[in-house]
Amino acid sequence: MMKEYSSDMIASQIGVPQQQVETWAEEFHIPYRQKGVSRNFEQEAMDVLKTIKNLKDGNRGFDTIRQKIEVTHPAVWEGPPATGLPSAQALEKLVEDTIERSFDKKWNQLLEQLGDLNELAEKYAQASYSIGQMTEQARTLEEINLRLKAQLQVLPSPDEWQAMQERELLYKKLLYDLHSRVQKLEYGEQAETTLLEAEGLPPIGPEVMQTPDDQRTVA
Repeated sequence: MMKEYSSDMIASQIGVPQQQVETWAEEFHIPYRQKGVSRNFEQEAMDVLKTIKNLKDGNRGFDTIRQKIEVTHPAVWEGPPATGLPSAQALEKLVEDTIERSFDKKWNQLLEQLGDLNELAEKYAQASYSIGQMTEQARTLEEINLRLKAQLQVLPSPDEWQAMQERELLYKKLLYDLHSRVQKLEYGEQAETTLLEAEGLPPIGPEVMQTPDDQRTVA
């Protein structure tokens, strides 16, 4: 005699309530032997119940489970024969599952791409900010360079600068000498030390009336 399993034993093994096992047995016409208040199932019938449980966990419908049982356990199936084609409900469920899986896959791919785009956008923003800073620095340096060029254009050349210094010294001597002469006219020989002497400059002579160019020509 083949070994039998009670409905409560099967329920414990596959992880569902005993009442669920008996409901599936009636729904899918799985053969069992009534023994008192217990329903006993043979090994293959228990395997069918395990298959049903797994398919139910995968949200499979009645027609899909029925076709699976008829193919994998034909000796156990006692219900009406399947048509060989899935029912409209089974097809609808299959299409829904396929669309859902495809949508989930595409959605995950889109999220990954969006993550890459966000990272790229952040790097682009950082690069744009750095470029903007460097552009502003370059503009500032260019403005400074233009101002320096303008200042260099108004500065005298070395020769002109030397001539300006010499003319300044000449004008200073003439001014001091004029002041000393005024003092002598006012005070005579009693005049105090002249400004030229106070500055440590030599007395004014005829040569001071010559321009720097005349002096270089004489030399």
